[in-house]
Amino acid sequence: MKISGKVVGTNPVVLQRARKAPKGVQKQLNIKPNKTGAAHKGTVKEKVQISGRAQELQRLKKVVAETPAVRKEKVASVKEALTKGAYEVKPKGVAVRLLQNSIINNVFAK
Repeated sequence: MKISGKVVGTNPVVLQRARKAPKGVQKQLNIKPNKTGAAHKGTVKEKVQISGRAQELQRLKKVVAETPAVRKEKVASVKEALTKGAYEVKPKGVAVRLLQNSIINNVFAK
């Protein structure tokens, strides 16, 4: 993230410092001297730039927020299979998922 300032309003502290600044600094801050050679009144107007990575994180955060925590269709189909007695637990699949989750939790917990 980058923040840059330009003097454009009426902040007295900024004015006092700006009037004492060398001409090169005044030019960099966009301070124009008036007829007496003093800088115009000004305040700091900041500009913020967000990096590409931060923008991507914001986008992903929005996607996650919009994604439902529960897949209602999946829950409904499992409930229906359970009531019919047709739900089949696959022990190998359960074991694989437990190991995957354990490995993932150990890697990201550090």
